[in-house]
Amino acid sequence: MINLESTPKINLEATIKDAIEEITNKKLGFTAIVDKQNVPKGIFTDGDLRRSLLSN
Repeated sequence: MINLESTPKINLEATIKDAIEEITNKKLGFTAIVDKQNVPKGIFTDGDLRRSLLSN
């Protein structure tokens, strides 16, 4: 099980580079996107990144 401290997360203003670094550092295939109150607003996955790179 993943605990809250080890869950990858970035804030809404983070860049794609920030997301990739968080995914890499936490060794999981996703990162949660949270607001200033730490409320989840979305998720960004390594699959999202791959699809984006392939479409452009």
